[in-house]
Amino acid sequence: MRFLLRTPIPRPAAEVFARFDRSLLERLTPPWMTLKIHRFDGSRKGDKVQIEPAMFGILRQSWENEITEDGANESGFWFTDEGRKMPFPIRSWRHVHRVDAAPHGCDIVDDVSFSTGFYPLDLLFLPVVW
Repeated sequence: MRFLLRTPIPRPAAEVFARFDRSLLERLTPPWMTLKIHRFDGSRKGDKVQIEPAMFGILRQSWENEITEDGANESGFWFTDEGRKMPFPIRSWRHVHRVDAAPHGCDIVDDVSFSTGFYPLDLLFLPVVW
């Protein structure tokens, strides 16, 4: 399953990308989810992120991601996190985070691919992951 989100932001790309940090992860956690952050190295290649999400305060599971690539050019900035240990039933996870320069400032682009290994279950999980 793959989806793409594009969010326009009226700020320069470098300024927006600099705010991709632990506090942003905490602020973007949905209200129906609790999140414990056990490790947040950053968003550079080789960095690791270990979290413990729980929906409605239950079903707490470990989730570990590794940043597998990062970069910058005249078009913007990006990094990719890939799941190393994901909560059940997710079997694979890849999330490309981009901040693309644009005339109005920039666009945050989230390119997410995930799989449970069973397409009907992917469809059920899509609203949760979205």
